[in-house]
Amino acid sequence: MRIVENGDRFELHIFSSITDNNVSVNGKCYNYKRLVIPNVLMEYFWEKKSPLEYVYLYFQDDSIFLSVEKLHDIKYSKRRIIQVGKKNSFFINLNERSLLKHGVTVGSNVLFVVGGESKLNDSDCISIELRFCVGE
Repeated sequence: MRIVENGDRFELHIFSSITDNNVSVNGKCYNYKRLVIPNVLMEYFWEKKSPLEYVYLYFQDDSIFLSVEKLHDIKYSKRRIIQVGKKNSFFINLNERSLLKHGVTVGSNVLFVVGGESKLNDSDCISIELRFCVGE
């Protein structure tokens, strides 16, 4: 985690891992990417919405944003929050085929860029942009 100056504002950059998750259901194998959500973000989400079951990935221009708010008129993907056993570790599953439709390639890491201004229209939440790292 680090603070980065971007023009006249500051951003908090948080790296997290993405792992492969293979699931077999009724003889069919499905491949998902498992994105770990850092605890500092989960604590923020819980303050905004309790109980928290889902987060939303929003696709706006060339950017992907993460929010707990359901916004209208913006293409989104609803993702269930999953807890690892009783540990304080949470993740969401990403469907690679769905992301490829938006031109997004998923690698083994993601950078969460937390900014003070919201880039999503009508959002009360801070802006949390996801930048997928490919080849790292």
